[in-house]
Amino acid sequence: MKTIKELWQAIKSNTNTPETTERVEEHPQPTFMRGQKVKKSKGYAFRGTVVSSFQNLSGEERFVVEKEGEGFLHIYSAHQLKPVINEHDETYLSVLRHVLNNGTYMQDRTGTGVYKVFDVNASFDLNNGFPLLTTKHVWFEGLKQELFWMLSGSTNVYDLPENVRKLWSPWADPDGELGPIYGRQWRNWPVDGSVKDQIKNVITSLNHDPYSRRHVVSAWNAGETHKMNLPPCHILFQFVPVGDTLNLKLYQRSSDVFLGLPFNIAQYSLLLRMMCVLTNFKPGTFSISIGDAHLYSNHIGQAQTQLEREPFAPPNVLIKHKAAPARIQDIEDAQVFNYNHHPKLPAPLAV
Repeated sequence: MKTIKELWQAIKSNTNTPETTERVEEHPQPTFMRGQKVKKSKGYAFRGTVVSSFQNLSGEERFVVEKEGEGFLHIYSAHQLKPVINEHDETYLSVLRHVLNNGTYMQDRTGTGVYKVFDVNASFDLNNGFPLLTTKHVWFEGLKQELFWMLSGSTNVYDLPENVRKLWSPWADPDGELGPIYGRQWRNWPVDGSVKDQIKNVITSLNHDPYSRRHVVSAWNAGETHKMNLPPCHILFQFVPVGDTLNLKLYQRSSDVFLGLPFNIAQYSLLLRMMCVLTNFKPGTFSISIGDAHLYSNHIGQAQTQLEREPFAPPNVLIKHKAAPARIQDIEDAQVFNYNHHPKLPAPLAV
């Protein structure tokens, strides 16, 4: 019996023979093309890339697939596979599935109970559309307004539109204050009696010193976390230029993978798109690393429903800005278009 390696070598050598050329002419074009992203049509879920195809002795089409994250080759028939039409949703769903299937049940600060895993990573190539999930409705206007609020430097919920305010009201004091959270640290980090505007500084450094490896913004100020009503979950991000492309890496200490993570993926992808407008880079990849990824016990049913849904094609975004933008406040608005999605999946917010 041949090993996978021997089988792969035989397939590669066979594709160079005249006999194979004749078969290609006699049979229709393969259902899946080399390099195409595919997933299993039924049963155990996986993603992979088609590396070759061939006809078996019965003349039936077979596809050699390299599974993502494994490096092993597997052979499938056409009816066992289907194309990946939205890599962003598939990437998120693989995270959700991983936490659901492998999470360890633990109690948590909110008293709800979570299924938890350590060290989750995911990447989203913004050249393949905008990563606003389609397997459920994700509130783009809300996440956009929350991002703009943080970028303004505000830490008061009354500076948010009323319909967005509810996201933060449970942690606000009677005056609407949340303590020195994201906006304060991003725009007014205290330093020796003065403040440092990290957002302004990173725009300047990207424009004037793109080769630097210090395009970093931190929200975790250990000297002030005791003053924060809810210390930051997404605590540090770094912009990494590669050639004429700008990428963004986020480290998140804690992530509610059903409610919070879809927001964060879209928010930081939007931030990357905005920074590209301000720095004349092309958008690249948004990548996230999560230390504590958890699924609340009262989100299990909703997660299972979402995992059963087929993604739509990803949407895109349009950034509106002033002429020759150079400051974050020159970004006027952002709009999503071609957003087709499944219905909402409401779930309680753990406080």
